[in-house]
Amino acid sequence: MAGGACTPSEPAGRDAPQGGAHAAAREAMVRQQIDARGARDPAVLAAMRAVPRHELVAADVRAQAYEDRARRRSATARPSASRPSSRS
Repeated sequence: MAGGACTPSEPAGRDAPQGGAHAAAREAMVRQQIDARGARDPAVLAAMRAVPRHELVAADVRAQAYEDRARRRSATARPSASRPSSRS
């Protein structure tokens, strides 16, 4: 399979022309997340509609590929492993 894992209703590499679950999720993502936040450049919206995000993530998180799940950390937050020890 050239484009990664796929379901029987989807050809490898891209969603079927008539749509599919991933195409519907991608369209909803563009409408609800990208366009709704003010993106208006037709090239950007077309690219977001065309890129099969579910093929670009690990299999165990494919169901989340089109969700708005950005991890936000404060600008000053650092992983605990990189913090200097306060012990002397």
